[in-house]
Amino acid sequence: FSSKVDINEGISLLDLLPEDKDLFYKYMGSLTTPPCSESAEFIIFVDPIYLNPNQISQFRRISGEPMDGIVQNLDHNRRDQQSINDRIVWLSDPFSIDNIDFE
Repeated sequence: FSSKVDINEGISLLDLLPEDKDLFYKYMGSLTTPPCSESAEFIIFVDPIYLNPNQISQFRRISGEPMDGIVQNLDHNRRDQQSINDRIVWLSDPFSIDNIDFE
């Protein structure tokens, strides 16, 4: 097993998004790593993207660029849930609320 993989063809990030990209929630939040600044805009699609256990396992093996001489794994970029404070969650198309399954 090698920790480095060369990718010879490009990857389109659009291929990783759900088919319906028009319906989403959005809110302002904070970065998940220090300094945890409140400067991130989060977008959550109503249609989920499903991953199988193998895909999740592969993702956990990805490493980012070294920071302060330490290679950071991408699966360690989270922190505990934070207080909602005065955040507002927006829906991209409030008129389609009847078409959303909240289960």
